[in-house]
Amino acid sequence: MKKRDNELIHIRLGYDESVQAKKDILSLEVNLINTLKALKKYKNLRTEELSKKLKLSKKTKDVKNNIRNIQLNLPKMDIPEIIKRKEEIINEPIKNIKGVKNNIYDRNLEMELQEIKEKLASLHRG
Repeated sequence: MKKRDNELIHIRLGYDESVQAKKDILSLEVNLINTLKALKKYKNLRTEELSKKLKLSKKTKDVKNNIRNIQLNLPKMDIPEIIKRKEEIINEPIKNIKGVKNNIYDRNLEMELQEIKEKLASLHRG
């Protein structure tokens, strides 16, 4: 029923239409209740997630602090210069990898060539 300019308007629905409208309204209510349940579950899960993240953050800070304390309490080692230089050489990146591979390849070829020459020389002697 609508009121328009002091006039009443009546809408007549058939029996089938009114039953379908009631079914639709009830179906809508069921969907709303299910949506509310899902939202409540989401809220609980989100709260749990944030709580766990906070605990993880605290534990991470504790571990960092423990590591820092251990490092401060450990005695400092005097590393000899020779070992420091070796570590620097080992940790130094190889700049020309292609050149190194080529040098190794060239050396292998030279070695094979030398072996072949020695075999040829032994055949000529024998």
